[in-house]
Amino acid sequence: MSEHPAPGPRGQKGERGEPGLPRAVARAVVTLFLINAVLIAGAYLFITHAAREASGARAAQMALCRSSNTARANEVNLWEFLIHLSQPPKTAQGREVLARFEHHLHTVFAPRDCAHLGGSGQGG
Repeated sequence: MSEHPAPGPRGQKGERGEPGLPRAVARAVVTLFLINAVLIAGAYLFITHAAREASGARAAQMALCRSSNTARANEVNLWEFLIHLSQPPKTAQGREVLARFEHHLHTVFAPRDCAHLGGSGQGG
């Protein structure tokens, strides 16, 4: 039979003989909790800042889209003014070409849907 060695100066309890965690482990746990709290606070600040930035970017994108739609409407108005200044086509073929041109003009310069920016790839 082998005998168990005698307990050391600390016994079977903590560093000073009291039950519980050794003091170094307790300090490490408290330190980790504090580091965790600081990291959570930093992440919260970063996320709220990013949310504010995204909100500002969205507002700028909406303003740009509306401005682009105004420019598109002005472009259509300019082309329609030039078309109406010119003599109307005299032949059926000329009228068909003009109708196709006007249709293409309204297709190319159609306003974009600013309420659905980013999803369809049709930004301003």
